[in-house]
Amino acid sequence: EQSSLHAAKKRAQTRIEDIERRLKEGDFSKKPTKPVPEDKELHDLRTKRQMLKDEYEIEFEKERRRKRTMREKVYDGVMDVVNIPKSLLSSLDFSAPLRQGLVLSAGNPRAAWRATKEMFRQAFSQKNADEWLAALKQTDQYKLMKDSGLYLAEPTAMLTAREESFISNFAEKIPLVGRLIKGSGRAYAGYLNKLRADVFSYGANQMMDQGITPQPNPKAYEKWAGFINNATGRGELHSTIESATPLLNAMFFSPRFIASRFNLLNPVKYATMPKAARKLAMQNVVAFVGFYAVIAAILGAAGAEEEEDPRSSDFGKFK
Repeated sequence: EQSSLHAAKKRAQTRIEDIERRLKEGDFSKKPTKPVPEDKELHDLRTKRQMLKDEYEIEFEKERRRKRTMREKVYDGVMDVVNIPKSLLSSLDFSAPLRQGLVLSAGNPRAAWRATKEMFRQAFSQKNADEWLAALKQTDQYKLMKDSGLYLAEPTAMLTAREESFISNFAEKIPLVGRLIKGSGRAYAGYLNKLRADVFSYGANQMMDQGITPQPNPKAYEKWAGFINNATGRGELHSTIESATPLLNAMFFSPRFIASRFNLLNPVKYATMPKAARKLAMQNVVAFVGFYAVIAAILGAAGAEEEEDPRSSDFGKFK
């Protein structure tokens, strides 16, 4: 403690002397910060550091869960168990592109293709999933994504941080089947994470090229991130019911997904967007409508039957 205190005093005195010198000499220039050139070794070290930080966060959450009260443990355990059927129904497939990812995939085919490759890479390797996320966290865009509110599913013991279709820890512990469920969950999250990140970066770069930078225009980036969240089925729930997400998932198959679809159809959402973000959002909506119209025409010509009753749970689906 004495050594740390002495070092802090020395740093403060050095800073005082530097400011006094600048005032005396009239030196009001800002020292440019030069980024350290990164080679493969430095990149690997930074990636390893980030992976260890992620592992620490997971263990920290596990320790917090061990210290829960008996009432909290019972509630969380019940919620985990009742969500097992959903994890079983949603596993053993690669359904993210045509489920939560459909709206953005239709408007961003190149990003969808890259996300598809990442989905298969992560499905069979936890290491690939960890390395991809750790590498993303080293980029400048990652901080902007998080500051803007873009949702990215990250490794955690918390149920509320999962994609809705895989909101059960117990399901992953079922002998034999559990490994398949875990792989399906990685694939599902891997596709959506890659798609969200790439589409957000594309839109962010477009806005920056127009001179709309994050510092004075944070709302544009927040609204763009919010649209991406809704387009990929991650609708915003009211803060008062956020902690009850596992319970809502037991009562409804995907409450966030349902909320996201209402948000996508809400004209007020688009009206309150800054012009640049609204333009990007509408481009994606129009692309999806066009994609759906083409598919509908092809299936209709082939004799498929479409459910046209909006009250039906199969509304808009074809047989």
